[in-house]
Amino acid sequence: MIDERIIELYRSQLAAANEEKRMLYAQVKALTEEVSMLRQSMDQSKQAIDDLLAEIKSLCKKLEEKDNRIADLEQQLYDAHEQAKLGKKKRFVRSSEQSKLLNNRDKDVRAEEKSDYDGSSNTQLQDNQEEDSHQEQQDTSPKEAAPRTSKTPNHADETITHKVDEYYELPTGARFMKRNGEIDLCYYTVFEYQPAKIIKHVYEVARVQLADGTFKPTMECPNIVGRCPFSARMFAEMLSWKYVYNLSVNKIRRRLASLGVFLSRSSLNRYLHMGIRAIREKLEELFRNEVKDTDYLMIDETCALIGMVKNEQKSFKKKYIWAFYAHLKKMVYYLYESGSRARKVVTDFLDAFCGYISSDGYVAYSVFDDAEKYPEIIRCGCWTHARRLFVEALDSCSEARTIINDVADLFKVEAECAKKELDAQERKTERENRSVPIMTRIYCRIKSLSKDTATMANSLMKKAVTYMLNQWESLRNFILDGRVQLSNNLCEQRMKPIKLNLKVCQNIGSETAAENASFMFSLMESCKLNKLKEEPYMENLFNTLGMEQVDWKQNLPCFYKQ
Repeated sequence: MIDERIIELYRSQLAAANEEKRMLYAQVKALTEEVSMLRQSMDQSKQAIDDLLAEIKSLCKKLEEKDNRIADLEQQLYDAHEQAKLGKKKRFVRSSEQSKLLNNRDKDVRAEEKSDYDGSSNTQLQDNQEEDSHQEQQDTSPKEAAPRTSKTPNHADETITHKVDEYYELPTGARFMKRNGEIDLCYYTVFEYQPAKIIKHVYEVARVQLADGTFKPTMECPNIVGRCPFSARMFAEMLSWKYVYNLSVNKIRRRLASLGVFLSRSSLNRYLHMGIRAIREKLEELFRNEVKDTDYLMIDETCALIGMVKNEQKSFKKKYIWAFYAHLKKMVYYLYESGSRARKVVTDFLDAFCGYISSDGYVAYSVFDDAEKYPEIIRCGCWTHARRLFVEALDSCSEARTIINDVADLFKVEAECAKKELDAQERKTERENRSVPIMTRIYCRIKSLSKDTATMANSLMKKAVTYMLNQWESLRNFILDGRVQLSNNLCEQRMKPIKLNLKVCQNIGSETAAENASFMFSLMESCKLNKLKEEPYMENLFNTLGMEQVDWKQNLPCFYKQ
């Protein structure tokens, strides 16, 4: 006999199986519905894809029609330009009546011949008529205007004028032709070059015993720098050859050899650096302090290959030379600080400096943007650097042109201020009235571009916009003072002498030579800024070395009186 408990167990198992069956039916129904929905969605997607393909095909056809239209317009524009050129020629060309009148007008033949006279020997003035007629045969060959001595600027070291009566004796019965009561003259110009001359001085020196029993030579060593056998004039010439005219030491050595002075390359190098060190000891500290003693500096840096010796092996490494340009004093100081490009170089140099500095966006200068750490220094950014990035992005993004044109408006304001010769306060007022609205427009545009996803997807445009936004505070600081320049171009131009010299010499042999070269470039470029002739200036410095109680500060280029 079956126990009732077994029946209840079966019943419970049956109920559980029925419940599982119901759940499975529900899952099958849900999956069937989902499959149906997916099939319906696929049908809709296929229809959407077909619609999109049809739309793309229609757009391609429209693009082709636009290309044809653009080609037609370009051809019409070209034809219009050609017609405009032709019309301009016809508009300004002389009419036949005007040409006839011009060809038949009375001419001052003497004046034309005199202005056309080129000083050549194949042109002869024929004086066959009386003085009061002033008519001579006209030479139909083309001539160049002969320069007048009274109007030609004198760039020669010496000008000698040879009067007619000094070399010509008037024959018997002859007379000079006159014009307006004066002898009618023309002028020949001949430039004479006198090559350099080397004079070797050899002094006989004897010892003399004085009455007190001491000995004394008949003369002390005449060399101005140690045992270096160069005079002040020769030092000045050779240093100018190297640091003004960018001649290498080998070329200077060959040039000296052609003049009869034979020196090895090492000896010539040693003598030149001896002379530079002698001047550096007197002037460098004064030069450095004078450049720092201003309230506006422009700063930049450039690289050079410098010879380094390590473990008795020499190699050339990329090092940096800094330029600190005191624009208001027309002085520039080049600094080689172990070839470092670190921030410490510029912060140490600007220790105790108070005023404005102009620089590019190099990260070493960003420390001066901290008003709490450097409250006395205001950094002004370079608009040329900011614009340059948009110029690079112009080919890939047309939006860059708008920013470029806006920056051009800023430079236009500066050009007009320079043309009007405005002083610092007037320039500041002009900037506040005209440049501030332009900068506001630029800022709004770059902020809008920075939020444009499509524009910022362009890497070059993103770089340009990000740079300008990050540098904005420094870029707008030029408004604060009318003496501050809109760009750092003037300081970058000061790097040109170094680059030209390195183009010839390729490298600088050692760190000591780099320090000497930096100082010489400081002197030569500052002479150029103050319109001083380098050779006489350097000659005076070497002549001053042997003097006592010299105010060397007055020998700085900004104070020197030539």
